Amino acid sequence: MISMTLLQLSIYNHDEPSRFNKIIIAHGAIFSVFALLTQNINQLALVEASFTLSVLPALIYFTTKRAVCEKNIGNTVLSMAQCILLLVPISQLSIITHEHNLATLYSLTVIAHATVFVMTGLGLITTLLVDEKKRYLELSLKDPLTGLYNRRGLQFIIEQQQLFSPSQTSSLFACVVDIDYFKRINDSYGHDGGDLVLEVFSDLMKHHLNKGDLCCRLGGEEFLLLFFATDISSAKQFLEGLRETIETSQIAYQEHRISVTASFGLTNWQPNDSFESLVNRADKAVYAAKNNGRNRIETNSQNKE
Repeated sequence: MISMTLLQLSIYNHDEPSRFNKIIIAHGAIFSVFALLTQNINQLALVEASFTLSVLPALIYFTTKRAVCEKNIGNTVLSMAQCILLLVPISQLSIITHEHNLATLYSLTVIAHATVFVMTGLGLITTLLVDEKKRYLELSLKDPLTGLYNRRGLQFIIEQQQLFSPSQTSSLFACVVDIDYFKRINDSYGHDGGDLVLEVFSDLMKHHLNKGDLCCRLGGEEFLLLFFATDISSAKQFLEGLRETIETSQIAYQEHRISVTASFGLTNWQPNDSFESLVNRADKAVYAAKNNGRNRIETNSQNKE
């Protein structure tokens, strides 16, 4: 039962409280009472076997599923430890039923549980290390203020998803979005007000994007959208909806209501493009939008290369 409790805590309790935790703990409490009332080792073995066989299969399923989904070797080790633990009560019941050899029963229990303790420790340490590595990687790839990917994070995701593969680039569009007169906002409401505008602005873009679209903060008040559309007309229509949403939104800051607009520079993927050339072309388009009065969408599909 101690082994089971350690396994349960190591797998779930360190990062995700769940209803399954409470069920395991409740089972452990009930069977612990039965264990205290046992008169001999055979009865104790039967109580332990009942507890293990009633709980462990579900625990193995969840741990294996988590190991596969998260690709965490620590969870794989924990799943193996559970499988070893599952064999213990089956062997104990066989010994009790046929041999009645208490020395064998005791030796088997000690060896199996010692192995489980070691594997649980190794699995837990590995799981925590892998989770920490993932967390620090995510922190390095995301902007801490807005929660959007930074430029490095966007390039990492592009490589992971093979976004620039020939099968996807035919309908790929890029848009640089720049908040209009952001310096005035900082001057009028301070950096706290400016940070709030960046956070709300980022949320508006995230809610407008479709699944599979990407958004990152290039720096300051400049953002980059990567999305898919059938043609330039539908891409502009998509961005026009975002532009109107931004224009009509008001951001509450202290006793003030802050209104913002944004300029959009749109381009589509061209033959022989790279990430840098795509962004540079969208950047030129957004400069044109700002020079032509701001709060508008300009396109640039010219590829000098």
